Amino acid sequence: MFCTLFPPAINIAIMPACNTPSGKRPRSDTANKDVEKRFCAMTAEEMTLTTNEEMEPRNIVDFRTTVFTPAFELQLQEAQEPAQIRPEFVMSEHQKEKLLRVYDEIQQTQRAVIETLGLGANDAMATAIVSRWALEIASKNTMRAETVYTGLYLYCTYMAHVRLHCEPDGVFALYRNRKVMNMMNEDYSPVRFTISTDFNTNRRRDKNELLIAASCLCIAAKMEESHFDTMIKPSQIISQMKKIGHPIGRHTEFDFVTVERDILAQLHWILFRVQTPLFFVQILFAYFDVSVADQLETNNLLAICVSSKEYVLKTPARLAAFCLTAALHKNRGSCSVLAETFEIAKVANMRIVKLSNHAECILELARLADIRDKGASRDTSQDALDSA
Repeated sequence: MFCTLFPPAINIAIMPACNTPSGKRPRSDTANKDVEKRFCAMTAEEMTLTTNEEMEPRNIVDFRTTVFTPAFELQLQEAQEPAQIRPEFVMSEHQKEKLLRVYDEIQQTQRAVIETLGLGANDAMATAIVSRWALEIASKNTMRAETVYTGLYLYCTYMAHVRLHCEPDGVFALYRNRKVMNMMNEDYSPVRFTISTDFNTNRRRDKNELLIAASCLCIAAKMEESHFDTMIKPSQIISQMKKIGHPIGRHTEFDFVTVERDILAQLHWILFRVQTPLFFVQILFAYFDVSVADQLETNNLLAICVSSKEYVLKTPARLAAFCLTAALHKNRGSCSVLAETFEIAKVANMRIVKLSNHAECILELARLADIRDKGASRDTSQDALDSA
């Protein structure tokens, strides 16, 4: 039996499909146990303590403690202290060599995967707009950073697949060609699902990119998040968008189910084949022993980049190197971090001039985004005063 990835409240016996796997779906070759073992340089067993304190794993900055773009404020369910890096770990040269080898091997594998998937064929402007909107959705919910970026790369993978193997203007198929489904909850109470009028009128893939992106976020949450209460759900997105009069607010949960079925079917359940930039920045954070302030700025710049047409289609490994370099330039000045820039260029296998130029371009994007968002904030405040 086909079972959508929706949580139990709407996880009902529906939609048989021949490609539904019987067990847990395997992750890609770049995220399996073998790679995790080879990534041992970041585990506690391989670390060397410089104090006698109890050993604990390194903490990486969480999405919920960062600001993706100046316009958004993350809404936390409870007070939360920013994640801190414990300074008492020191890597040996041997460990750094292993870490660098892992980075290089996975970067090479990812380059081949991305080329095979055809992610570079996506429309940069459209992808950037969708990414910025998805980050707005994420900022209104308690989502882990890895979940958000996993959802964005799932969206890119699906859209590239549609461009290469389907008709972009093709339509989503209705389940059994029905607009209404009467089903049962786990407690046997009846549930009635309907296709929204807007979606039924226009079910073209190329006209529903925000709905596809929202569905990808929900799929990623169900695969990556561990707590049902904080997991983003279609009903939340619909409710939030309805409050501000956004067109997504006119959709129904059955619209999301329909899109989700198409994503699973088109990709044959092989959903997450691309490592996100966060994977690579974590390696760089460990390798260069990056400070908390530089980590925060790197994550901030990363969100700005995936919201820009100039950088949204760059490979994740390159994007990680660009953003870390830009963060160092911003926080400490480009002249003060020449040695670090040279080392990052060596790790990323690119010329230092090219890396520095990209870092400066990203800082300019961040400056323009800050100006734009401050202007938008002033306009919103003035509208509030005018209506008061």
